Amino acid sequence: MSMDGIVNGEDIGGLAGAIAACRICRDAPAKGESDRLPHEPRPVAVLSKTARGLIAGQAPGLRVHESGLPFNDASGNRLRGTERLRFTPSPAHDDRMMDELVETLEKLWVHCNVKRIGGYAA
Repeated sequence: MSMDGIVNGEDIGGLAGAIAACRICRDAPAKGESDRLPHEPRPVAVLSKTARGLIAGQAPGLRVHESGLPFNDASGNRLRGTERLRFTPSPAHDDRMMDELVETLEKLWVHCNVKRIGGYAA
């Protein structure tokens, strides 16, 4: 199987298998042996050839690891809207940058037909 086939979505099953088999974080921890996981890695992914968007998370918590369900934790609550999406700008982010982010997200949500809930309209 070539990487071109995976990247172009021709072999989504192969990609799912490659993700499930990944052990890089176990075999070569980024910060050395002291950074080794306390458990066997369990990459969690849901793939679709027809998806119009991608939501990716890094380093899921133990709840996701144990269940094998993506975003089955506090991060999932935020994504599903049961907790509001929050941004914490750094001192390097000015008001203009935050306004641009909000405007861009609003355009994305309209494009993807994401409904606003709870009266938090832009």
